[in-house]
Amino acid sequence: MNTLKQKLPQALLLILVVFLIGTLGFYLLLDHLTMSESLYLTVTTLTTVGYGDITPLTRIPANGNPIVVLSFTIFLILFGMGAFLYTLGIVTEYIVSSELGGRNRRRKMLKAIADLRGHYIICGAGRTGFVIINELINTGRPFVVIENSPERIKKLKQFNKNILCIDGDATEESVLSTAGLKYAAGIAPALQEEKDNLYIVLEMWEKRQQDPNFRIVAKVNNLQGTGPKLKSAGADVVISPHEISGKRMLAEMMRPSVTSFLGQMLEASDSVYRFDQATIGLHSALAGLTFNRVRQKEGAGLTILAVRRAGKGEFIMRPADDLKLVAGDVLICLGDTESIARLRSQCAGSEN
Repeated sequence: MNTLKQKLPQALLLILVVFLIGTLGFYLLLDHLTMSESLYLTVTTLTTVGYGDITPLTRIPANGNPIVVLSFTIFLILFGMGAFLYTLGIVTEYIVSSELGGRNRRRKMLKAIADLRGHYIICGAGRTGFVIINELINTGRPFVVIENSPERIKKLKQFNKNILCIDGDATEESVLSTAGLKYAAGIAPALQEEKDNLYIVLEMWEKRQQDPNFRIVAKVNNLQGTGPKLKSAGADVVISPHEISGKRMLAEMMRPSVTSFLGQMLEASDSVYRFDQATIGLHSALAGLTFNRVRQKEGAGLTILAVRRAGKGEFIMRPADDLKLVAGDVLICLGDTESIARLRSQCAGSEN
């Protein structure tokens, strides 16, 4: 493809040179021709339209040599047609390769999405969606983006060419299915129109019946108006950017050190430390161990701050050393991304 991109301008330049040679040649060899008439005669010759009004032989000067004019015309036809055919081949190959390349990339992307398990679906790549995408990349979480704006898709690919992005309408069931909804761990409707986010949440009813742990976090501009509707429709959490911004501004004025610390842990892309969570699975080697044993097993790179017991809403802060952990317990932790990834892997039972 890169070779074709290099050849295409060269081929177009060759055609330009052919027209230039033909125009100058006729202008110098024939009598009483302007530059525009010379260009016209060149185009007529190369396109094999045929001579009707102006021909090379009828404009030969009195002291001109017909053999030279005919030889130049023959040369121009052969050389020009060769250049045309070469350029046509390059252009055709470029178009076909681009189309096939696009189909091949889409086929690979769909295959990658089909292989995902426990990923997140981000509906919309606007300002809110882009922040979510950036954080998922920084924390190494699998995700799929659904976006129908070519400009935003282009921006995403420029930001990270490996982003799995479906060009489509997130409110359509077929598009959500293509994004791997069946095996997704959560969805974030972050579209500009609140009615679209509400529609997506309503569409998740069947998914929630199949997977009670499936998370729905929806964006809303009017928290008081549309927020309750989204909650009633099934959203686990409803986030208002305006509400969050106001609380963050107040916190920055009242508790600047605390918010700076939390901001670095939650938002800074160059920070290796993160707040995170991991749920102990049924087949995890951590199930049945005491909290102290798990803490020692994870080492210095990770600090477990709290435990949320399975099936319960309360958090146990500063758990006792002899607290036995069971499947379904959620560990709230602070650590570097590598240690957190290792903890999640152990909790899932994929690493001993």
